[in-house]
Amino acid sequence: MKELRSQLRKVTIILCSLLCLAVSVRGFYEASLQKPDSLGSLVLAALATGLAYAIIKQYHWALRLMTAILLVTAVFLPVGVLNPFAAGDYLAVGREAAPVAETLLWLVPLEILILVIAFLIDPGRTNSGSDIS
Repeated sequence: MKELRSQLRKVTIILCSLLCLAVSVRGFYEASLQKPDSLGSLVLAALATGLAYAIIKQYHWALRLMTAILLVTAVFLPVGVLNPFAAGDYLAVGREAAPVAETLLWLVPLEILILVIAFLIDPGRTNSGSDIS
């Protein structure tokens, strides 16, 4: 079981690094279009590129940062999707908001996936000190 978790962890770390690279490519692309907010896109792209490198090298702080980003996403995603203001935005453009049960059909598996990814890439505690027993 530990070997399966180790293999899944390696694949997950590579995918998280690729996700950061995709964010950086998008940021560099938006900066190349010279939009008014291109400086922010450029800074985000540079930070995402650095984070992708640090994740692929499996630095402890980078894995913890990515875990924190995933956990914050897991907390705020349902809040952003299931709120009355989102339904009001749909009504403002003349569309009807999706029923809550239909939204939960894709939201719950996505939340589970995000939490599993966070569990897999979290470096955990290292016992570098001496045990007092």
